[in-house]
Amino acid sequence: MTDSFVFPVMIAARYISFADFLQHIEALIVAIWIAGIFVKVSVFLYVQAISLAQWLNLNDFRPLVFPLAFLDLVYSFWVISNQSEIATLLGSSGNLYTLFVLIVLPGLLLAVARIRNGRVHRTVGNGQS
Repeated sequence: MTDSFVFPVMIAARYISFADFLQHIEALIVAIWIAGIFVKVSVFLYVQAISLAQWLNLNDFRPLVFPLAFLDLVYSFWVISNQSEIATLLGSSGNLYTLFVLIVLPGLLLAVARIRNGRVHRTVGNGQS
């Protein structure tokens, strides 16, 4: 039955009631959902701006926020334009994409950070001797 619904959580929220006076909590669930999306997008945009500012050797990241937000918006429509494309992506290569984004990419970043920190500590140690 849940396969025919786009958002099964919203269907389940219709039937939730607390002590027969708090019913129809769909609005609360949507508010929590939107707040979570806002926090996630804000953190990702902040990390993008800080990273690009460090990469370009800029002192302030704030001039980069609006151009990066615009590029993120354009990219979000370019990658997937409707729900059928999302279903196709998740059905075919979504697991590989998720594996790469959630495991491989952070692992590579961690490895590069450890290698760079190892070189910095060795250089400081050799310079003091």
